[in-house]
Amino acid sequence: MNDFEKIISDKTDAELLKVLEYPQDYQPEFVALVKKEIIENRNISFASLQNEQKEDKNKSESKERIHGWLTFFLFIIGLGGILTPITTLFTTSLSDYDLGYGYWVSVFGVISEGVLSLGIAVLAIYTVISFFQFKPNAVKLGKAYLIIVFATNLISLLGEVDQNVIGKTIFRLFGQSLWFMYLSFSQQVKSLFPKEKRKLLNRDKVLLFSIISPVVIWFIVVFALAFIEGLLE
Repeated sequence: MNDFEKIISDKTDAELLKVLEYPQDYQPEFVALVKKEIIENRNISFASLQNEQKEDKNKSESKERIHGWLTFFLFIIGLGGILTPITTLFTTSLSDYDLGYGYWVSVFGVISEGVLSLGIAVLAIYTVISFFQFKPNAVKLGKAYLIIVFATNLISLLGEVDQNVIGKTIFRLFGQSLWFMYLSFSQQVKSLFPKEKRKLLNRDKVLLFSIISPVVIWFIVVFALAFIEGLLE
């Protein structure tokens, strides 16, 4: 391997493309070796590399392109994330979780709801930041947020008898469904966050698991106690 080949092997695809964009700045032998490296060894299309560079440039300049309904969606979930733990703090009590299975089961229920509300707040803020930084996890985080709050509202209907509360909750469920459809079909979202580049990071999965696991465990404990109680009757 000569000196040119060693230099070329250490360069990224984008750096090699720049050599071909400005061949007059380099020796002809070096340019020829760059062409050979891209075509024969890396199997990279010039057109695809140029398109990728254009996408990255557009994305870095597109913060102002977040507008309209997407801006409103981010405002809604940001506000909801801030208000969720505050509302939980002032509305939750041990009596809400007193199902006749003991004091500590009720305490565990309150703690699980507290963890859930704080987790929703963190997820909401994290999602808004990811959108404005054009992260690949932004859309999936937004959908995960909507699924969690939808499930939370749906569960809150269990045992609810106040017609006004039921009506408000159903309205929220309808709104969350519409937002989920918006993230799925919006042309603005598809343009800013191409489907093929969307992915959840490992830390995102840990966050989502830590948000829902206390509530899931509490439900498992309650159902297990109810089942045991049924067997003993």
